[in-house]
Amino acid sequence: MCSPGCGLPGRGAALAALSAAIISIAMTRAAQASGPARERCNQFIAALRDGKYDDAEKRFDPTVAALMSTEQLKATIEGEFAGRGKIVKWELSQDVDRGPYEVIVARLEFEHGDPIGLQLAVTTASNLISGLYFVPPPPASAPEIGGAPPAAGSTTANSATADQRCDQVLSDLRDRKFADVIAIVDATGKTMLSAQQLGSAWDSLTGQLGTLTGWQVVQSATDAGLQARVFKLSFQRGAMQVTIEVNPAGEVHTLLFHPTGGGAAATSPPYANPTAFSSRNVEVGAAPNLCNGILTTPTAAGAPFPAAVLFSGSGPNDKDESVGANHPFKDIAEGLSSRGIVVLRFDKRTHLHKSIDPAHFTVEQEYLEDGVAAFALLRAQPDVDRERLFVIGHSEGAVLAPEIAKRAGGIAGVVMLAPSGAPLQDVMLRQARYLGASPEQIAQIEKVRQVVNLGNLPPGQMLQLLTSRVPAGYLADLNRRDEIAIARQIGVPILVLRGERDYQVVDEDIAAWRAGLKGTPNVTFREFPGLNHLFIAGTGKPGPAEYSTPGHVAVEVVAAIANFIKPRAPKADGTSSQR
Repeated sequence: MCSPGCGLPGRGAALAALSAAIISIAMTRAAQASGPARERCNQFIAALRDGKYDDAEKRFDPTVAALMSTEQLKATIEGEFAGRGKIVKWELSQDVDRGPYEVIVARLEFEHGDPIGLQLAVTTASNLISGLYFVPPPPASAPEIGGAPPAAGSTTANSATADQRCDQVLSDLRDRKFADVIAIVDATGKTMLSAQQLGSAWDSLTGQLGTLTGWQVVQSATDAGLQARVFKLSFQRGAMQVTIEVNPAGEVHTLLFHPTGGGAAATSPPYANPTAFSSRNVEVGAAPNLCNGILTTPTAAGAPFPAAVLFSGSGPNDKDESVGANHPFKDIAEGLSSRGIVVLRFDKRTHLHKSIDPAHFTVEQEYLEDGVAAFALLRAQPDVDRERLFVIGHSEGAVLAPEIAKRAGGIAGVVMLAPSGAPLQDVMLRQARYLGASPEQIAQIEKVRQVVNLGNLPPGQMLQLLTSRVPAGYLADLNRRDEIAIARQIGVPILVLRGERDYQVVDEDIAAWRAGLKGTPNVTFREFPGLNHLFIAGTGKPGPAEYSTPGHVAVEVVAAIANFIKPRAPKADGTSSQR
């Protein structure tokens, strides 16, 4: 998909540049770490100790995994641990409950040199790591950790002073006065976060939300000498939560941001009949790039059934194409299988395997190889009719669906859900303008757009598009492909669908496909009022904030896909079923 979550392998920033999922500039009160979060942290640190960075990467939530490749994690960890040898011991000395996540601090001890502190945030709902940062190490076997001790004669921050300080921080963030924020951070925080880093992280977190318009306190507490405030931040197009803690000296001791709405558990759509199909785990592709998948198969009589493979948009998407609180591919798969269609959905290679060389990474590795393998897997299933296979692609997956069909061969039809009709860099520029990106961000994308169009960049160079880093070679490869021409040539029925509230794929995109496919037989275009890029209903001005609201793909979209597949599914005698 183009946004949110737009990007390709290699995008992201080093740990020192912060995770877009969470910023932490200081430690908080102590408690004994325990439970699932403790276990997750132990697994992560054990993987670091053993040099198993792929295993460590699997403990990240999707946001952090998208921002931090295995190579970046390895380089950062090895740079931080340089000269110390291996980890020989660690101790989890803090577990602070932040509602949607727990913040844990680990003291790492090595064969040589001084210990290191590692702060981890673990999302409660998913038990995955949503943020990490190197910090001063807590004392060994000591429960109390934190910044500077309270000032003489004072053990707790003044409440009124804390309220004033929090308001000052939020006002400065709104006004982009990042140096002013750092000026009132305590000494520990100043060593861990610069004004430039705070500005970059703020842009990454809020780039799609627009201007900060207001805030309100939702929780207040006094603990371990600190005044703590939890705020709900309101933006033009969404909301976020922040925790600020102020020490007795009136300094900001803790600054934690956490986006709302992510990590929601996937639920079945109301139109899915769980008794009408079975689900089983499968693997797509070949070692070392096997991808996990789910195959849903109708349980009713009538096999062999028509079958389809789902292909998601750009970025390291999982098998459900999870975006915020939504899981559109789960909806589509279960909805179609309830209607007598076998569906295969699988994690993209870039979701599971971060060790990809950007200098040699192209559409071939991201879509085509695994696409061919997915259809080979379908053809091997006894309940699948090999003559009734369909490609269903969404966003960038929709753009490439005709080429996937051509490469796989023997495809009966193609469904394109919200296909863009412009180059990726042009789409990003358009979205940035729509979302109110800063003039600096717009200028940066314009620069990338110009140099990409010149076509003379080294393939391994990384290009910054908003919060995404994209290999130049990948963009060049994508731009060389004429997917509309391929769609004209494949000679199978094509169904193109779009939601009218989709701000990512707009009227001009569909117009490009209409013009390019004019005169091509068996091509159908449909638009659905009130639906967004995920084909989920919404109201008001569309934007990324609505993806944090749980919903399901509209039943009329699933019905349209099912009706396209079944009437065009030829029987063994060559006739056409009109069910």
